[in-house]
Amino acid sequence: MANTNSRRYPPYMIWSNNKCHSQDTIINKTCHNPKEFTCIIFTSDLNRFQMDKFDDDDLVSLFKRCAYNVVMSAGCNVTPNVNDCWDIGVAKNDYNNDFQQTNFVNSILTSEHDKHIDYITEQICPKLVEHIKKKSKAAAAENLKPMQVENHFFICVSCLIEYAEFESQAKQNKLATEGKHFCSTFPLKDDKKFFLKVL
Repeated sequence: MANTNSRRYPPYMIWSNNKCHSQDTIINKTCHNPKEFTCIIFTSDLNRFQMDKFDDDDLVSLFKRCAYNVVMSAGCNVTPNVNDCWDIGVAKNDYNNDFQQTNFVNSILTSEHDKHIDYITEQICPKLVEHIKKKSKAAAAENLKPMQVENHFFICVSCLIEYAEFESQAKQNKLATEGKHFCSTFPLKDDKKFFLKVL
């Protein structure tokens, strides 16, 4: 079911049978000065997959990941927006002890830990390690490495890179362009406000 609330006449439409059938679009008048949005609701055909419920953690995780990807591709406001070419978001990784990321290069989903991700993490992680070593008196802090800090992150990156080169045109596009050849830059090293938010 898709419900779009526009300024004047919001359309409402329902599909069924694996989107093989659709009902006629229903258009109603809306109230004055409505907020614009699109709401999509789906009910899975579990019988089609011989299931009675979603009991597979991997499948649920896939839905979560797709939700993150939709947010990234929909132009969500991300802080900091230093320029028109780079949007990033940094969050705590609540999934496991491995680095998590979702990212787009020129609106192309790249599922690998690529050069543009390194470009961001190599600015963030050393700065955080430096801060932790200053604040912590624990012996373990002295041996802390940027990679260990990185594993606690979930990073979202959406960037525009001119003349971007990929290793292949497969679904898992891997960026081949080196960071030193990026036409646009995203300086974070001296952004104190950003690092305070991350901390």
